[in-house]
Amino acid sequence: MDMRMQAKKAEQFRKLHHGPRMLLLPNAWDVASARILEECGHPAIATTSAGIAYSLAIRMASISRVARCSRSWAASHAPSAFR
Repeated sequence: MDMRMQAKKAEQFRKLHHGPRMLLLPNAWDVASARILEECGHPAIATTSAGIAYSLAIRMASISRVARCSRSWAASHAPSAFR
């Protein structure tokens, strides 16, 4: 993802915190769940390193592998909050 697209998503995410509606961040654990949540109308999606690790059947000690997998969130057009 290029820097302009990342900056645009970051600005969208910031605006959601100050919008008229409560910001709910459902947690996705893979690309399919992120896409489903996006199609359901969620304007932003959260992720967890543990959720990604468990979905890939890897130990949390392998966090660098989890970090590499987080690139798959670029497949979603919604901003995401990776924790």
